[in-house]
Amino acid sequence: MKKLFLASASLLALSASGALAAGSSSYVNQEGDTQQATIDQTAATNGEVGTSGNPFDQKGSGNIISITQSGSGNKFSAEAVPSTIGSFTVPPPVGGFSDWQQNGTGNVVTVLQSGTEGHAGLYQEGDNNSGTISQGAGSTDAIAAVANIGNGNAFSVGQDGGDDNIAAIGQVGDSNVASVSQTGNDNIAGIGQIADFSNANVTQNGDGNLVLFGQFVGGSAPNSNLLNSTQTGNNNRLWGYQSGDNNVIGNTQTGGAHALIIQTNTGGGLNQINNNQDGPVTANLTQTGFLLTINNTQSGSGFSTLSQSGNNHTVSVSQNNGGSITSTQTG
Repeated sequence: MKKLFLASASLLALSASGALAAGSSSYVNQEGDTQQATIDQTAATNGEVGTSGNPFDQKGSGNIISITQSGSGNKFSAEAVPSTIGSFTVPPPVGGFSDWQQNGTGNVVTVLQSGTEGHAGLYQEGDNNSGTISQGAGSTDAIAAVANIGNGNAFSVGQDGGDDNIAAIGQVGDSNVASVSQTGNDNIAGIGQIADFSNANVTQNGDGNLVLFGQFVGGSAPNSNLLNSTQTGNNNRLWGYQSGDNNVIGNTQTGGAHALIIQTNTGGGLNQINNNQDGPVTANLTQTGFLLTINNTQSGSGFSTLSQSGNNHTVSVSQNNGGSITSTQTG
């Protein structure tokens, strides 16, 4: 079982460029503002950009890092960090990853990896950070893990053309945006957000894929978090949880699929689940609060269990080509 760990530590920084041979390693430090680092490990096998003993770190504001690795077994890593953030314990598959850290405001990072068993991780703490990790061209057994601690963070992970990949993004702060795109089979996408006005988007194409997400209250209402997930293929699954008010979950699944979604806020509400499934599908949707809405559409053989606790709720259901529904409203 693969385990991912997020990161925490203090910053140093690294800068290197050039095509590196198999088993090459880069350890370079940058400290200050508006620094740029470009690292190229093209055609490298088991190449490393930083290790736990020789971390890749960048300290300052307005810094830019670009890393390209191709081949197999490449890693982009840094100092280990606890899998707790404040009073919050970061759950697997996010909690515990050991990798690279960027601290400051307005920082940008780009990591490009191709080949098998590529590992990339990043810890950003500060304001207005952004970045992209792209693992493509046959990425198989790849791992990408990102932690954003701060305000206005935006990060995307893309894993294309391979199987058994894991992408995990954890964000704590305000106005966070997380995006994961995966093509292939038996991939896992995990997103955890503790903030208000967070936005998460997941797209998976292939069979046997899994989306795990949790969006938690970041402050006082309104929380207004949004998740959109689209899965195309067979035997895909979505398991998710939201807490707070004014939240929306949009789930679209084509092919044999299963969705398990829980929205809860004792004393709060105005949450909505929009579930659209096509094929042999099942849905278990649960809401707690007031003024809650479930829109559930299933084409093909669909089976739904819907539960709402509280007052003034709405359920809208459409099923075609057989299936069954159990709907319970209490309050």
